[in-house]
Amino acid sequence: MNASIRIVDGAGATLAMLSRSVSDVLEEASRRAASEKCSRLQAIEDVLADHLRKLDVLVWPLALHRAVQQVDAATRAPQVAEITIESTSTALKKEQSMPTQRENGKPQTPPVQFFGITRTYPHKPSAALYESLVGLDRHKEALLTELQLQFSPELLEQWSRKHHGAVLKVVQEQPLRVPLVIFSGDVGCGKTALAETVGAEFVATGRYKHVHLLKLNTQVRGTGFVGQMTDLLVQAFSKALAEARSHPAEPTILLIDEADALASSRESDQMHHEDKAGLNTILQQLDGLRTSDVRLVVLFVTNRPDALDPAIRRRCSLQLTFARPTQAERQEIFRRAVAELRLPPAQLGELARLTGVAQSGFGYTSSDITDRLLPAAVRSSYIANRPLTFEAIRDEIGKTPPSPQFRAGD
Repeated sequence: MNASIRIVDGAGATLAMLSRSVSDVLEEASRRAASEKCSRLQAIEDVLADHLRKLDVLVWPLALHRAVQQVDAATRAPQVAEITIESTSTALKKEQSMPTQRENGKPQTPPVQFFGITRTYPHKPSAALYESLVGLDRHKEALLTELQLQFSPELLEQWSRKHHGAVLKVVQEQPLRVPLVIFSGDVGCGKTALAETVGAEFVATGRYKHVHLLKLNTQVRGTGFVGQMTDLLVQAFSKALAEARSHPAEPTILLIDEADALASSRESDQMHHEDKAGLNTILQQLDGLRTSDVRLVVLFVTNRPDALDPAIRRRCSLQLTFARPTQAERQEIFRRAVAELRLPPAQLGELARLTGVAQSGFGYTSSDITDRLLPAAVRSSYIANRPLTFEAIRDEIGKTPPSPQFRAGD
């Protein structure tokens, strides 16, 4: 099994030779499978991907999968002299990982938009949306307190001296926590809305002149090349840190929505090497924030908290679970949303009752009411050329069912 491993282009021309033979790869994979308690095939894939990354060679996941099968089969066919892995291009390097255009015959790399939203607070629309989030008072209080302690740890020291005459050891260790907050729960319950607007309320406390938000773009997942997602994540965190350092006296919030797509559990049998490498990169970046001198807190938002890797959950300093609103909370949502109608409490209570647990077994989410039900009632009233009334909203409830609950397999 001393067969060599050759990297070729689409025409079969040699781009590079792996410095390890098939037997070397199998031996290394055997050690890795034992140490990481993973399958033999997964270990072979990890070893090959590591060596390809060192060569700055990009291959499609399917090509890597085929090579894994060939290396594994070599144990049963020792006469194999060589294994080839087809690369994506004859001259493709990591920094040219997404060519979509050509200029003068050379592939051009389109710029990656690392952040889908960049925002500086105060921001009036965000403040208004934050205020409209009903039923999240405990979440708001816990989050604001956590941000305050993360960005101003001296406040906790002052509290400790006041009540204990010294800085307790547990207080001294607080700044060494990973500045990570996880929002989890069902869809439409205000997770992303709170994450995107809490900066408006935080700056309103008056302690800071500005607060900044960076929302990570899903482009950082890359397009499937080996090593690409790792590189993009490192660049994204580097840019976030650089942005935070550009205003050292002002806090920065890095928001990662649908975080389970980047930090899914390694316990999954379906986890690809790229996802594992991406997760390891995120863990390294988060651990680096423990001793960083920048004011940066990371917010993870997920509908699937159980899909997050346990190492991520262990690191979070605060986890907030979001549920569908209670009847009292739904009544308050209606009261605020149509305040001009001056509906009496009995009618508001009836709307709250009707949007409660239905035959499906679950009630309406906040966004079901504000983004679907009420706009539908307005639309129907407009078509009929009549005012918006309690009856119009009530009648629309039967036509606008609640969003189904999010299931782990969805």
